[in-house]
Amino acid sequence: MIAILAVFMFLAVGSAIYYFYPEQTCFDKAQNQDEEDIDCGGICTPCKEQVRDFAVFWTRFFKIREEGAYDIVAFVENRNQFYAAKNIRYAIKLYDKENILISVKEGRSFANAGERFVIFEPNFGVRNRIPARAILDIREVDWITKESKPLPVNILKKDLFLSETFPRVEILIKNKVAEIFKNVEATAILYDVSGDAVGASRTVLNTLDIQEEARLNFTWPQPIPQAVSVEIYLRSGQ
Repeated sequence: MIAILAVFMFLAVGSAIYYFYPEQTCFDKAQNQDEEDIDCGGICTPCKEQVRDFAVFWTRFFKIREEGAYDIVAFVENRNQFYAAKNIRYAIKLYDKENILISVKEGRSFANAGERFVIFEPNFGVRNRIPARAILDIREVDWITKESKPLPVNILKKDLFLSETFPRVEILIKNKVAEIFKNVEATAILYDVSGDAVGASRTVLNTLDIQEEARLNFTWPQPIPQAVSVEIYLRSGQ
């Protein structure tokens, strides 16, 4: 009888703890679950002191029309091998030679862990102003814990037609794994003999099926005589 009563009391106390003890979350101001600090690390968002800032190698503008329209391109690296950015909020700022702000465009992107990627803002209008420099201002990043995993897509063929009136680059890519990729973002950056970027073009492939091959084309609206080589950057936004 005493043993039965003890079991009953144990179950009652356990149930009370279960129902009245607060649920462990990433917002309870306590270091629990598998967190590395209070409400960060482990299954929660990474702790700020563990995350390295993006490295912005360069931000440049390329004229695409005589009416004052430019493509703005930034080449960036996520230096974190175990943290991805599921949402990046940024602003591209364009200044003239007097350091006067001409125009600002806000946008969103993402970054896989450990990857170099391109932020591309097309058709940046400046009216009758003449830009002198562009700046990428990263305003806010939502980090998640995720290991670096290169996109398993091969570039099988790359044809360059850079000396034509309307330059173009054609590539053939192949998904080499048994996985479907969505929103495959492909960017082509043209370089001169000194290795400086002189043009860029982007296209997005909605779906790349299992073992599928796909042809992608990059075009430019006017000649770029200084272009001698191209680099292709692929990533998936799924």
